[in-house]
Amino acid sequence: MCSKSDPFSATKVRQTIRSFTALTLTQVSEELNVSRGHVYGLVRRGELTGVQVGCRRAWRVERAMLEEFITDAYRRVPRRSSTGRPTR
Repeated sequence: MCSKSDPFSATKVRQTIRSFTALTLTQVSEELNVSRGHVYGLVRRGELTGVQVGCRRAWRVERAMLEEFITDAYRRVPRRSSTGRPTR
Protein backbone atom coordinates (compact mmCIF):
# COMPACT_ATOMS: atom_id res chain seq x y z
CA MET A 1 0.00 0.00 0.00
CA CYS A 2 1.30 3.47 -0.89
CA SER A 3 1.63 6.10 1.78
CA LYS A 4 1.21 9.82 1.13
CA SER A 5 4.95 10.35 1.62
CA ASP A 6 5.84 7.59 -0.85
CA PRO A 7 7.39 9.26 -3.93
CA PHE A 8 6.08 6.37 -6.05
CA SER A 9 2.46 6.60 -4.93
CA ALA A 10 -0.17 5.75 -7.51
CA THR A 11 -1.29 9.39 -7.68
CA LYS A 12 2.26 10.65 -8.23
CA VAL A 13 2.88 8.07 -10.95
CA ARG A 14 -0.36 9.01 -12.76
CA GLN A 15 0.55 12.71 -12.62
CA THR A 16 4.02 11.97 -13.96
CA ILE A 17 2.65 9.88 -16.81
CA ARG A 18 0.17 12.61 -17.79
CA SER A 19 2.90 15.27 -17.84
CA PHE A 20 5.40 13.07 -19.70
CA THR A 21 5.95 14.18 -23.29
CA ALA A 22 8.21 11.71 -25.05
CA LEU A 23 10.10 12.75 -28.16
CA THR A 24 11.75 10.43 -30.65
CA LEU A 25 15.43 10.93 -31.43
CA THR A 26 14.36 12.26 -34.83
CA GLN A 27 12.14 14.89 -33.17
CA VAL A 28 14.97 15.87 -30.82
CA SER A 29 17.39 16.16 -33.74
CA GLU A 30 14.95 18.44 -35.57
CA GLU A 31 14.58 20.66 -32.49
CA LEU A 32 18.36 20.91 -32.05
CA ASN A 33 19.03 21.11 -35.81
CA VAL A 34 21.59 18.29 -35.64
CA SER A 35 21.67 14.77 -37.06
CA ARG A 36 19.82 11.88 -35.49
CA GLY A 37 23.17 10.13 -35.07
CA HIS A 38 24.48 13.05 -33.03
CA VAL A 39 21.45 12.86 -30.71
CA TYR A 40 21.89 9.08 -30.41
CA GLY A 41 25.50 9.69 -29.34
CA LEU A 42 24.41 12.24 -26.73
CA VAL A 43 21.95 9.72 -25.28
CA ARG A 44 24.40 6.79 -25.36
CA ARG A 45 27.08 8.88 -23.60
CA GLY A 46 24.57 10.01 -20.95
CA GLU A 47 24.82 13.69 -21.87
CA LEU A 48 21.11 13.71 -22.72
CA THR A 49 18.80 11.54 -20.62
CA GLY A 50 16.66 9.10 -22.58
CA VAL A 51 14.82 5.83 -22.06
CA GLN A 52 14.35 2.79 -24.24
CA VAL A 53 10.75 1.67 -24.71
CA GLY A 54 8.79 -0.96 -26.58
CA CYS A 55 9.75 -4.32 -28.03
CA ARG A 56 12.26 -2.72 -30.41
CA ARG A 57 13.74 -0.69 -27.52
CA ALA A 58 13.31 2.62 -29.34
CA TRP A 59 14.79 5.65 -27.57
CA ARG A 60 12.58 8.43 -26.21
CA VAL A 61 13.61 11.70 -24.58
CA GLU A 62 11.30 13.54 -22.20
CA ARG A 63 10.74 17.16 -23.27
CA ALA A 64 11.76 18.35 -19.78
CA MET A 65 15.11 16.54 -20.16
CA LEU A 66 15.69 18.18 -23.55
CA GLU A 67 14.91 21.61 -22.08
CA GLU A 68 17.31 20.93 -19.19
CA PHE A 69 20.02 19.83 -21.65
CA ILE A 70 19.60 23.07 -23.64
CA THR A 71 19.67 25.21 -20.47
CA ASP A 72 22.85 23.46 -19.29
CA ALA A 73 24.45 23.98 -22.71
CA TYR A 74 23.85 27.73 -22.46
CA ARG A 75 25.37 27.77 -18.96
CA ARG A 76 28.57 26.20 -20.32
CA VAL A 77 29.03 28.92 -22.95
CA PRO A 78 31.40 31.65 -21.70
CA ARG A 79 29.77 35.05 -21.35
CA ARG A 80 31.09 37.78 -23.61
CA SER A 81 31.30 41.48 -23.09
CA SER A 82 30.03 44.05 -25.60
CA THR A 83 33.50 43.98 -27.18
CA GLY A 84 33.15 40.26 -27.90
CA ARG A 85 35.77 39.22 -25.37
CA PRO A 86 35.02 36.55 -22.74
CA THR A 87 34.29 37.96 -19.28
CA ARG A 88 35.42 36.47 -16.02
